[in-house]
Amino acid sequence: MGAYASNIIFFPSLNEQERIVARVDELMELCDQLEEEQQAAEAFSDELRVSTFHHLIQPEKPQDAHDALQILVEESDLLLTKPEDVEDLRKLILDLAVRGKFSERNRSDKSVDVILEEADSQRNKTRISPNPGVVERFNIPSSWCWCLLDEITDQQLGKMLNRQKMKGKPIHYLRSVNVQTNRIDLTDLNEMLIPEDELEKYSVRRGDIFVVEGGHAGRSAIFDRDPEELLAFQNQLHRLRPLGGISSRFLHLLLWEMYVSGYLSELAQGLTIQHLSASSLRGASIPIPPLEEQERIVARVDELMELCNQLEEKLSLTVGLSEEYVLSSSPHLVS
Repeated sequence: MGAYASNIIFFPSLNEQERIVARVDELMELCDQLEEEQQAAEAFSDELRVSTFHHLIQPEKPQDAHDALQILVEESDLLLTKPEDVEDLRKLILDLAVRGKFSERNRSDKSVDVILEEADSQRNKTRISPNPGVVERFNIPSSWCWCLLDEITDQQLGKMLNRQKMKGKPIHYLRSVNVQTNRIDLTDLNEMLIPEDELEKYSVRRGDIFVVEGGHAGRSAIFDRDPEELLAFQNQLHRLRPLGGISSRFLHLLLWEMYVSGYLSELAQGLTIQHLSASSLRGASIPIPPLEEQERIVARVDELMELCNQLEEKLSLTVGLSEEYVLSSSPHLVS
């Protein structure tokens, strides 16, 4: 008997079995109703969000975009139901920003030609205007200009890691794992040997933008501080230094939009692991507004991204509380 004790099944009385089945049927019916209500609420939220996004994407004037975004924020409980929805909002903000939807034109702004002329002098190369390689990906204000990334940046691919041929001074260096979305992580740095005459070529400065070459091709971040030591970077990364007075933060905003929209992925090569070559990155088409407008755009995007962070935190808290409530209520539902 003892050998089979673990296989014993205890049955309640027939009357209690009927009560259990009736209770389960009742709870399952309640689950179906809740599921239907949730689907209806999500459908309404999606429809309302699409309508609001439409007014954001196609405003008649920048104020219309501001008003639509304000509605989106005020009605976030209806329009944004989960943390993932905030990521869509971030993408939308970037898209509107690089199209000039968040910034007014100002006649006192210097012409964008000043930027390009200054960049030409820094590159010691005359710009071809209009450049036949430029792709106008969307409509931009008449005071803006399309150009190639190569025309307004100094670009350098990092040093190849070859321990057998390496010599020189041991220097900590950045690799792709250190460049996360919008931040540089310095907690895990390796060392490589770099000859004295190559230190400047592979140096890291405040304001440099680093773009991942392979894997998460196109992911980028700004080195936004003065290095506490000599730093270099490996050939897993491209280093971009803006020319013509262009704001590093505005250029990074452009690269961020190009990454999340999939444009940089289109320029990358490879079936399994994508690689963004130096020539492909140089040939990327970007919209450039006047310098003063760049500052206004960056300030506006900073404000809106902080709002997104707050909304995301709020939604994460709400979802967490909902899950906690469901778990705590489960014993009472079946009691």
